[in-house]
Amino acid sequence: MIVALATPKLRAVRSLAGLLIVVAVLLAFAGAIKLSRPGPTTRALRAAGLPGSALFVRLLGLCEITVAVGALALGSPVAMALVAAFYLLFAGFILVALRRGAPISSCGCFGAQEAPPTLTHLVMNLAAALVAGVAALGAGGRSGLGVPDGDGPLVLATFLFITAVAAWFSYVVLTLLPRVEAAAHQSAASRR
Repeated sequence: MIVALATPKLRAVRSLAGLLIVVAVLLAFAGAIKLSRPGPTTRALRAAGLPGSALFVRLLGLCEITVAVGALALGSPVAMALVAAFYLLFAGFILVALRRGAPISSCGCFGAQEAPPTLTHLVMNLAAALVAGVAALGAGGRSGLGVPDGDGPLVLATFLFITAVAAWFSYVVLTLLPRVEAAAHQSAASRR
């Protein structure tokens, strides 16, 4: 059972705990990839007509990791607002890339993965920003994401397992689905 809190706003944040962890873990993972392999993101930024350098991308990755770890450790309104801001920036980049029709084979989020920007990617970034934004507004200055802690280790292990599966599924949707969509479009175009 998730620990009950005194206010409805704080209970709402506690009920988002799994989603918040997924959003923060994906942010940290994307940051780690950018830190270690800045090339794909640098190319994606340049292809979209935006300035990009390996140093800038590495600093961006370091900031992503710092914000994600801060959000996971503190669960504070400021940390959640920063997570929401990152996802809004990512959504803005995807929107720019889609509107410009930039020839981007990968958005650069997860390194060498060929994951072109898609409407699905835009929607997922906006959803992540919404989750973190709701948490930022409802956290009320308290810390902690509200993982289950009253029913023993089995409940906690189940919660963490389901959260890890959700993070993996989100990663797959962001990296594999765009490739499947692109292959389907190519196949349809070749049949014409």
